[in-house]
Amino acid sequence: MRHAAADGAWPAPVLVGGLPGACGSTLARALAERTGGPCLAKDAV
Repeated sequence: MRHAAADGAWPAPVLVGGLPGACGSTLARALAERTGGPCLAKDAV
């Protein structure tokens, strides 16, 4: 499910943060999957 603005621009990035073990990465992946956007996690860097 991808959503573009009326002018064709993509929405601004969403930053997800939190304490270790607070499921921030899980939330970020779920948001990316639902919106069709990428998930760039520092866990994988």
